[in-house]
Amino acid sequence: MTTIYKYILLLSTISLISACTGDKTPSKHSEGTPLSEKISEGKELASQSCTKCHDSSVYTKKDRKIKTLSSLTARVKKCNVNTGAGLDEEELADLTLFLNTSYYKFQK
Repeated sequence: MTTIYKYILLLSTISLISACTGDKTPSKHSEGTPLSEKISEGKELASQSCTKCHDSSVYTKKDRKIKTLSSLTARVKKCNVNTGAGLDEEELADLTLFLNTSYYKFQK
């Protein structure tokens, strides 16, 4: 096999390995991150993002529209898109955890 073919084979192999491994962006939380730390992060995100549009009364009013954990999760994602907050999946999960723990108290 000529040198050029070996080089092409090497590049193809590297490309294939890179494609298979995907983006491995490190998580802010490790496997053992305490729940309290995730809730604290969610609280900080709420103060940075949510309160730009509304105060906490939307979570506690009697006729609130959010009735389930799945609808809360969907609403948080929708707000993220609508406001351009740019939160990643982990941040969205922390924010949802904070809101559910502090206000909604839906069972998982």
